[in-house]
Amino acid sequence: MGLQELWFAVIAVLFLGFFILEGFDFGVGMLMAPFAHFGTGDPEIHRRTALNTIGPVWDGNEVWLITSGAAMFAAFPGWYATVFSTLYLPLLAILFGMIVRSVAIEWRGKVDDSKWRALADFGIAAGSWLPAILWGVAFAILVRGLPVDANGRLALSIGDVLNAYTLLGGLATAGLFLFYGAVFVALKTAGPIRDDAYRFAVVLSLPVTVLVAGFGVWTQLAYGKQWTWALLGVAVVAQMAAVLLVWRRVSDGWAFLCIAVVVAAVVLLLFGALYPNLVPSTLNERWNVTVYNASSTPYTLKIMTWVTALFAPLTVVYQAWTYWVFRQRISAERIPPSIGLWLGAPPDRKGLDHPRAAGPAAVAGVGRVAVLSDRLGDLRSGHLGLCHCVGDRAGEHGRARRQRPLGTVSTLLAGLAVDVVGAVGVACGDALAAGAPGPARGQRGDRRAQWAGAGVGDGPPAQRIGGTTRCRRGGGNPRTGRLATLFHRLPAHAVSCGDPDPGHRGDDRGLRREVGADRGDHPSTDPGLHGLDRVGYR
Repeated sequence: MGLQELWFAVIAVLFLGFFILEGFDFGVGMLMAPFAHFGTGDPEIHRRTALNTIGPVWDGNEVWLITSGAAMFAAFPGWYATVFSTLYLPLLAILFGMIVRSVAIEWRGKVDDSKWRALADFGIAAGSWLPAILWGVAFAILVRGLPVDANGRLALSIGDVLNAYTLLGGLATAGLFLFYGAVFVALKTAGPIRDDAYRFAVVLSLPVTVLVAGFGVWTQLAYGKQWTWALLGVAVVAQMAAVLLVWRRVSDGWAFLCIAVVVAAVVLLLFGALYPNLVPSTLNERWNVTVYNASSTPYTLKIMTWVTALFAPLTVVYQAWTYWVFRQRISAERIPPSIGLWLGAPPDRKGLDHPRAAGPAAVAGVGRVAVLSDRLGDLRSGHLGLCHCVGDRAGEHGRARRQRPLGTVSTLLAGLAVDVVGAVGVACGDALAAGAPGPARGQRGDRRAQWAGAGVGDGPPAQRIGGTTRCRRGGGNPRTGRLATLFHRLPAHAVSCGDPDPGHRGDDRGLRREVGADRGDHPSTDPGLHGLDRVGYR
């Protein structure tokens, strides 16, 4: 095997890795609409749970596509130029869909608004369906061939791009990825969402089998080689095994592995049908773009081989380790309520974790709400809860200040600044807490007794300083004590401090309120979350 054949095989393996890993990512995104309209549980919780299954790995899977494109450009510049100039619109649509999908996944939880989430869900679904269909169309176009003349020029017509074979290829890849994603969700989740995923997989199993088998048989009969019959047989057997496993719900892992084998066999069948051509000419076989007339120089291929041999194993090991770390199942019970900034009016919340739901007496005592993360680990991981409302306050003139949601621009700016604020908060907390001495040993019991008498347990009462309300904890320097309380020395739950109601100075409603106390737990303490959730004021 020469370097030219070697690099054709390397590019085939890179695309193979991309479709195996990114295929179920596309499938999960394509399932956003079915979970919304046909699921048996809470649609929002189901969608968030499904996104959490791919949360730690989806962006890393796209590295395989970038690497395969770079390898095409470096090893076969003639192939790269022909494909990207001819299939410019389909490839641009694929790129656009993947960009929209990435932005929608990243920004879906930034804003606590149903219209925002609906828009993000549409972006995720559209950005998954579009590439899933167009990848099949693009590869079917390449296998079928293009009208390349002796000078390498193309004279495309609509029939060269859209015909029965290419449309079947798009439907086959979309259906296979959808089936793949449903089985992956069943593999990674527990509870009602797992049952829904299995139900979708059972419904999809037979239509997907017909599409994949039809596309594979057509490819083999029209463009395949003698040795590619084995790949077609492997694809059909693995697909039937996956269907039986899904129907009987015997093993999630084996069903997922069988579909991965189907994806691998189909990709290798397409590359096998191409070889040794890269772009077959439908006008004359002598004008084909092949691995021999479109490759780079031997010296370039040799350098690329050494670089690939050095870095490819490290990439594979790292990505395998990532999948091993995030191998646990996720259940809907481990997904906390949606947290984000508000674009419109603040939503009503149940329980005492929202001023509007806490009753007039509690609201009257809440000043400028300052709810922070409930533990230092959330700050260190960048999950700093932002307070984005102004609670009603009974001022000196008896006028209440209404809650004010953030505007769109300030919402986006606050979302971009959250990591910076979290890092600064941790640094300030570490420095200031070290310089803020606590009360003397003999005074500690007296202070706790005073706080207990005020109805606030072991926590400090709110203190009115300069017309605003702040929490104080500990003694020593009051300035560093206050800042250390904000950034570092927090109790077990997030605290909101407010102005004491003059009529209830002995009541804790105007002094302190523990978020989540009515629930008995706090969702941020669950170790099963994969980083798509935030802790803050809900």
